[in-house]
Amino acid sequence: MSVDLPARIPPLRRGGPLRRRLAWRRRGGIHTPTRTLRRGRSPRRRWPRRALVGLLALVVLLIVASIGTVVYARWRFDQIHRAHVSGLAPLKSNEPFDVLLVGTTGTRALETIVVGRVDPETRGVRLLTIPRETYVDVAGRQPSASGPQPISAAFRAGPSVLVETIAQSFHIPITYYVDVNFSQVNRIVDALGGIHLQFAYPVRDSYSGLNVTRTGCDLIDGSQARGLVESTHLYYFAGGSWRADPGTEASIIQREDAFYGAVASATKSVVTTPIALNNLVAATTADLTIDATVSETKALYLGQLFRGLTASELKTRTLPVISFTARGGASVLAPAPLPDQRMIERFLSYGKHGTSASNHANLGNHSSSALTTIPGSPKANSTNVIYNKTPEPWNPVPC
Repeated sequence: MSVDLPARIPPLRRGGPLRRRLAWRRRGGIHTPTRTLRRGRSPRRRWPRRALVGLLALVVLLIVASIGTVVYARWRFDQIHRAHVSGLAPLKSNEPFDVLLVGTTGTRALETIVVGRVDPETRGVRLLTIPRETYVDVAGRQPSASGPQPISAAFRAGPSVLVETIAQSFHIPITYYVDVNFSQVNRIVDALGGIHLQFAYPVRDSYSGLNVTRTGCDLIDGSQARGLVESTHLYYFAGGSWRADPGTEASIIQREDAFYGAVASATKSVVTTPIALNNLVAATTADLTIDATVSETKALYLGQLFRGLTASELKTRTLPVISFTARGGASVLAPAPLPDQRMIERFLSYGKHGTSASNHANLGNHSSSALTTIPGSPKANSTNVIYNKTPEPWNPVPC
């Protein structure tokens, strides 16, 4: 049976596939399906196209995830309380700066004052604790707060007064202000999965609820951690009986320092776990207050600097004080001018590269009047200065 072939290749319809026309020509003008044409030939290499589509999809997912992260971070950041603090020192590019960290309780009572010195280049941190009962000349002109009073009175007058008082009395410029409410510290510790502290003796405090019966390195939950930082009537078991901690400011600060170090070590393992990190952020933001100058970018920057610190990397010092009796008969603590000046200058020299520590070691020629003291406070000597160098053996340490 003869087949009449067209005299020429039939014109393509508009938008018709080119491969059908080519198949018709190869088969001698007989139109065959494209599937028949490709039978026996190697298939087209479709995997590069699929890989490209997959890559584009991955990029889109990453963009969406990034947007979600920004929205989440902004949502969490908006939950943090803000305080308008005046007198803050400006941040200089890549220069060390000081962060004022205050710990409070649910009644807004001041528990601890810590200044953190941060070196952006080395990501190192040094901590300096100011005893909360140290008598200073509180700045400002408020009748109820200004004048010779414990530095805790400056906090009650507001964070701006506290920042100004620290700058006036100790010549430490504050760049950022952070307030942590210790009343919910149990939630933070539980979000971390607990903290590890080593106890040489069983300890308890019936007022704060602290009750640790085991010795050695122990995992402490939130309730016990809160009892530790709020403990002011601690007893330890030694020699077959319970003995009272003297309850000095130095001993209380030692327990708070141990808590900070243990939290820093626990945080290092949490930042790599998204769920645990979310729980920690949720537990922290509700009880955190920062100064209004801290933007989201600055908060992220500070978080990157502090992330991954361990207890051994947090070098903590406590300002020495002088115990004396004030005019009203009260036993108070006053700054020890020359010892404090030495410690503060070493503290402020941290992060200033090229500055030799020996330049700050010999401060005997410096006038002690550089450090502001209250009228009537005695001069420092070898018998009345209280140092906080060696932890009391019954206080825990991070492990």
